[in-house]
Amino acid sequence: MRMLALQKLLVALFFFFIGVSAQDDTDIIWSSTGGGWRAMFADIGYVNVFQQAGLMTHNSTRFSQVSTVSGGSWFSTQLFFSPEFYNQTVLAETPDDLYDFVVSWMNTYYNISTDVDDATRSQCNTTDLKASENYDPERDVVSVLQDICYLLVQFDFDWALFIQEMMRAASTDFGDPSFVDTIALPENRIEPMQEADLLVQAALVPASRVRPDNYGEVDWTTGVYFGHDNDNDDTASLFTVVLSAAYIVADTGSRFWYGYEDKTSELQTYVAPTPAKHSWSDWEDFYLWQGDPTTGNLEINNTATVKATSKGIFRTPFGGSEETNVIQVASISSAAGGNGSPLSPVVYNQMLSIGVFVIEENSVKTVWRVLAGIAAGVGATIVGYFVVSYVGFNCHLCEKPMSHKMGIGIGIIFGALIGLITGLFYGLGSILIPTIYDNGVGAIYKNSTFDNFAICSQWPNTCAEEDGFLIDGWFIDNPAVVINVGHYQQKIGATESKGKTVKLIITNTNEEWNTTFNYAQYLQYFSTYFNNNIGPGDFLWAPGYWAPFRSPQIFEEYLDQKGLDDLLEPVPNTNFTTALLTGTTIDNPSFGVTAGMSVEILLLNLNENITTFVVGKQAVEKFTDPLANMTRSIAASEVLVQRVRDFVG
Repeated sequence: MRMLALQKLLVALFFFFIGVSAQDDTDIIWSSTGGGWRAMFADIGYVNVFQQAGLMTHNSTRFSQVSTVSGGSWFSTQLFFSPEFYNQTVLAETPDDLYDFVVSWMNTYYNISTDVDDATRSQCNTTDLKASENYDPERDVVSVLQDICYLLVQFDFDWALFIQEMMRAASTDFGDPSFVDTIALPENRIEPMQEADLLVQAALVPASRVRPDNYGEVDWTTGVYFGHDNDNDDTASLFTVVLSAAYIVADTGSRFWYGYEDKTSELQTYVAPTPAKHSWSDWEDFYLWQGDPTTGNLEINNTATVKATSKGIFRTPFGGSEETNVIQVASISSAAGGNGSPLSPVVYNQMLSIGVFVIEENSVKTVWRVLAGIAAGVGATIVGYFVVSYVGFNCHLCEKPMSHKMGIGIGIIFGALIGLITGLFYGLGSILIPTIYDNGVGAIYKNSTFDNFAICSQWPNTCAEEDGFLIDGWFIDNPAVVINVGHYQQKIGATESKGKTVKLIITNTNEEWNTTFNYAQYLQYFSTYFNNNIGPGDFLWAPGYWAPFRSPQIFEEYLDQKGLDDLLEPVPNTNFTTALLTGTTIDNPSFGVTAGMSVEILLLNLNENITTFVVGKQAVEKFTDPLANMTRSIAASEVLVQRVRDFVG
């Protein structure tokens, strides 16, 4: 009996070592797109697929690096720092177990969405709105707005506080109540992830405002700008676009890695008087849409438009790596509404200037108002003529020629009036609509309500003149690919990486595939139609993006929309597609990428009609089951598992 057991053990060990020796020794890295709750739960499905494909076990992973952005970073912080989360997702035995996990996670989110105190209910009272004659209970938009109001007021319009309490509720439920207090240090990684580096993509805004207590009584506030001193003269250069701010947890320690290190070793802060009242003209130097942001810098000196005074080196966020916790990391990466914070004036104006452009493009110019009036007048003249001539006045005394004359005369008068009115209202529209838009932008700019949609770099403390604000990493790189490749090359060395091949898996989840933004987020890594004249690391405004940023091109090959579509391979009877791509790196010093390394890419793409905005009781109720089903369907796909196996070897 003992001999039989020993034989079985030897056979098992034989096949184990055969399997290990047969594995491709190429390093494997993983990048995930964002997308709120949809991204987080899709990643739970994907990570279970990776376990089935042999990439993850109860005590190890073949991934040397994992990079995430936005809602994907809610997932990755739990993956790296919560053993209970890992055990219940990566090691889930069946897709149904994952379905149950998602439902439980969302139920805790539902509970904090409905546990509302009386003071909050009072501030979000919608009785008057529901009493309106226009209220439609079958399309209860008012209740949806009320649910959102509850969450905003309950968490003081503070994104990081909201993320903290949402994650606290979920982690307590799945058995890890101390998770939210975990410091994001390498020694705190759970056992299976000890050999993997975590990279979380966020964005540092180029300027911020310090709002004084007496804001409504002043004409000027203090603006804090980021830049660097120039070496050869007394000038300085201010950055005009968002900068990469990636938080990295690696064996060498935890730190922020910034997308300016090719230009300066130390980011400087400068202060300057900044208008308290909004005006587009005050921000024209910061490349509003459709400005040309290719220089990315605004030079300042004693005669510059912006007269800024140096305040010293940018202070390390959150008190340094020894104090930075998982919630701070997850919050900065996912602050999707941060561009709407008036304390982030450059990105705020860049984003909203798109609206000005759209209004101007669609406003009816004088020539079009005249033509519209003429067209309406001609139409009304004809109508008036026929009405009077054939179906109008009962004029027995009028001969037919007289009817024609009256029809022509009254038709012309009627047509002229209609033409004038049409031209007038089109003209008023071209004046009123921009005015209403500008007033709205100005009102939000003055209001402190949305300040904390962006995350202060010292949260939960307030920002001072050596601090800044951080927002969602998708303003830099939604699939978080560039920091992954750049960090890998820096880790092994530029010389070692030249001629080497690395395998990259990108996981993505969209509402739909065929959008300008979805294409751009992959094409931007290659030579493509919108970066023809933009050098890697230079500044561009990509299609579908809300603000300019540094070009993340890292591959020399050309790729366009049709070329990408041609690579997609459907997974039968699902909404999945996969694609195999290859890129050869080029120098992009802003992200630490050097030329000569080959990157083989497997794109796992899921198109699922689920919004990223799952906020409020009704939305949570509506999308809990679809999110759970999505996660289950990913983990249940044997074809997907096999394609991953085939790719990694």
